[in-house]
Amino acid sequence: MTAETAVVLPVVVLALAVVLAGGALSAGALTCADSARAAARALARGDGAPAARAAGEAVLRGPGTVAVSAAPSGMVAVRVTTRVRAPGALLLPADVTTLSCTAHAWREPGP
Repeated sequence: MTAETAVVLPVVVLALAVVLAGGALSAGALTCADSARAAARALARGDGAPAARAAGEAVLRGPGTVAVSAAPSGMVAVRVTTRVRAPGALLLPADVTTLSCTAHAWREPGP
């Protein structure tokens, strides 16, 4: 192995770890947002808080918290908090990140 390879190889491995971690965080953020939207949609339809929480947890597919609330004005809000573990945990010191997403929707008129 040449000296140039010995210098470049750790940089390439670190760059790959950063790219994989960024991809994991992006996928986690999209899943978190989808979970919040699904729960807000269910709550806006009038399904109730337990059904909205179940809809959010079904999309989340992992550990996380789905908090639902409704305002008297007809607006519903859902906040989802989840933890994302980055791949290559041995390479990165902060391998777990907490993500939080919020979704709002207007309550749909009943029949």
